Amino acid sequence: MQRLVKMGYASICLFLAVSTGCTWEDSKPAVTEQAKLVFNFINTKVGETNPDDFFLRVYSTQGDSCYAGKYGERPSEMSVKPGSYIVSVFSEFDGPSFGVPQYGDEVSVTVKKQEKTTVDLYCTMINSGLVLSFTDAFLKEYPSYPIVLSQDGRSLEYPADCREAAYFNPGKVFFTYNDEVLLYKELTKGQIRKVTLDAVQSSAGMGITIHIDADTPVIEEEQTVEASTFSVSEAKLIDNGLVASVSGYIVGAVKNSKFICASAEGFDVSSNIVISASPQDTSLDKGMPVELKGSLKSQLNLVDNPELCGKRITIKGTLMPYFGVKGLKNVTLYEMAE
Repeated sequence: MQRLVKMGYASICLFLAVSTGCTWEDSKPAVTEQAKLVFNFINTKVGETNPDDFFLRVYSTQGDSCYAGKYGERPSEMSVKPGSYIVSVFSEFDGPSFGVPQYGDEVSVTVKKQEKTTVDLYCTMINSGLVLSFTDAFLKEYPSYPIVLSQDGRSLEYPADCREAAYFNPGKVFFTYNDEVLLYKELTKGQIRKVTLDAVQSSAGMGITIHIDADTPVIEEEQTVEASTFSVSEAKLIDNGLVASVSGYIVGAVKNSKFICASAEGFDVSSNIVISASPQDTSLDKGMPVELKGSLKSQLNLVDNPELCGKRITIKGTLMPYFGVKGLKNVTLYEMAE
């Protein structure tokens, strides 16, 4: 029996007895090669949460579902084929949201015919919390709007006077101000991160210093992030409609919804360019198309400026779908690297 995830906070125990077929029959006697799958939820210790309201999933490693529903509505006995299974239990979470930690656990178990296997699941926090605080310098530099935390197309405003934890799924959370992305943090399952935002003046312009409290589950060094500068791969994860500055190399353009190099015979595309993480990335899937309009068109198009191909550029605009991939439109600023 191999355990995938096991963290102690409060206890959930499931007792498994194995049988053939993803079915359950309380009254049918077991066949010789079958065993019974029995669940016992001992204790959650998660505030007022009712254990029966948790969700239970049992499925094979091949993806065959044996059960998916509320723990309280589970069958008293279940039959499964001999093999490997994933068993998970989890409380409801529809994030991002304030004050809604999600609890649960997941384990892997291999069962054999005519054997009874017991699996322990321990109830621990499986989403991620984020508590923000702001220095006076930060609030002076960013006074008009609350910071908005964005993840997977959903967002949550975090007021300056809030002291409550906002909860998210593990992964990247983008910090935005007035629809412009300032930075992001990578959240890990089971963490409650306490982050202080401070604005500092540097020779490169206004930056944001991130202070991570020493009592957080994961200790990080203090780091300074230059606001609003993202790689192409990072920008692809930011929600559409947000403003960000993206840095990359000009590698070509898009014609008839396909990438084309500036060196291609008959190249005549002046309406857009494609930037990518490196000059060698000449795939539209890896790159980001940039719409060229107005004076920007004459300054950056590769028909009139072929020498720009392979040059590094930072472009500020609105992230939107463009030629079927994430792109930049409504460009307001650009800067060529030296």
